[in-house]
Amino acid sequence: MQQGLGALGAVPVSAFDTGLDCTVHAEPRDLYRNIQRGKIQRRRAEITSMNHGSLHLSDGTTCAADVVILATGFRRTLPFLPPEVVHKIVQPPDMQLKLYHNIYPYALGGSSLFVMGWNVGLLTCLFADLAARWALELVEGRIRKTTEEMCEFHQKLHQWADTYFEPEAALDIKRGCTTAYGYDYVDDMLEALFLWNDYRRRGEKLKLGT
Repeated sequence: MQQGLGALGAVPVSAFDTGLDCTVHAEPRDLYRNIQRGKIQRRRAEITSMNHGSLHLSDGTTCAADVVILATGFRRTLPFLPPEVVHKIVQPPDMQLKLYHNIYPYALGGSSLFVMGWNVGLLTCLFADLAARWALELVEGRIRKTTEEMCEFHQKLHQWADTYFEPEAALDIKRGCTTAYGYDYVDDMLEALFLWNDYRRRGEKLKLGT
């Protein structure tokens, strides 16, 4: 309403609370104002073909273009690992992750392999920092979670996604997108870190007391 999305043809296809996935982005400053002024042309269509100086779109329109930037995303592949290991981390064909907090391959166990950078969301830098610290605490034995506990958490997350989100958004969550529950994601990891830190502080006080 405030941005006049209807007039710009930019109203999301899905409701925000049920379609929140990793296509959500932070708009540059004055984006909508510049669209209204005609400085930015917005199209909701696919590119069907390109030739010198123009793009042909699936809605039947043609756009002039000096430069074309293809933001095609990324592939989640682990070519350096054996296939039997990869299948315990990423499940084909829809590439769902079997990672606790989108970090730890609980089906493999151990403390020598973590996947960093697949816990995508709106707070990417914070997520990366927390993931690295969480992994360190697990490696050094200060975070203790059984495989069963991790698997149960994973299953509940998927059930929640299927219950409250549209299929495409739910699948995005299963693939590691934390946009829909970013604050809870942070809270879960911080809770594990703070529980250990609280225990450590109490232990230090006991040592000082003796």
